[in-house]
Amino acid sequence: DEFTMQSSVWSFGVTLWEILTLCRQKPLAHVADHQITTLAEKYGSTATSQQTWLPQPLLSPPEIFDLMRECWQKNPSDRPTFQHIHLFLEQKCASTIYHAV
Repeated sequence: DEFTMQSSVWSFGVTLWEILTLCRQKPLAHVADHQITTLAEKYGSTATSQQTWLPQPLLSPPEIFDLMRECWQKNPSDRPTFQHIHLFLEQKCASTIYHAV
């Protein structure tokens, strides 16, 4: 197996999930190590766009969780590019109003 930009996008989605859970949850903590391969094979053969590896973090706006789900698409060519991710996050930040206290 080779690492690609698309596999890095998958990893970015997981990293974003970890940030928004404040690193208080472990990805797939409920799954035993020996079950990970089976889960991955099942995901690869039966995944639909509605299935996700990880639940939506409480601190995650729906749009950000949608981005994570795009990063986890089964088909690597269906995942966004980092350029797309950058533009999305830049627009999301620009549309957010921060008030100094």
